[in-house]
Amino acid sequence: MSLNISAGPPRAADVLALDTPYFGFRDPDGLRDNAQVAKQYGFKGKFAIHPAQVDIINQIFSPSAAEIEQARRVVEAYREAESVGRGSTSLDGRVVDVPVVKRAEALLELAESLSST
Repeated sequence: MSLNISAGPPRAADVLALDTPYFGFRDPDGLRDNAQVAKQYGFKGKFAIHPAQVDIINQIFSPSAAEIEQARRVVEAYREAESVGRGSTSLDGRVVDVPVVKRAEALLELAESLSST
């Protein structure tokens, strides 16, 4: 597969952004911390070098029940705003607009795909 550099960041090129492996395969706490930071940076997954790492990586990068519920609330708040002709709203003191809704919908799609496997 070739990557068109002029297309912008991996996400713009529709390429899944995966973090590099954590080589301390006998350090589950270090892996957990490292994967959590990678998730905060926007990575959608992480390469593993040992089977013992897979469960931790899956746990970190799978949406939690709280994240799923928040995403549902975001989509619902936006749909309500949209129904009265508004292009944005707020929820819990934060702006909810199209990019926020798209992220929430993507999280819900991921959660749905994980639950159906």
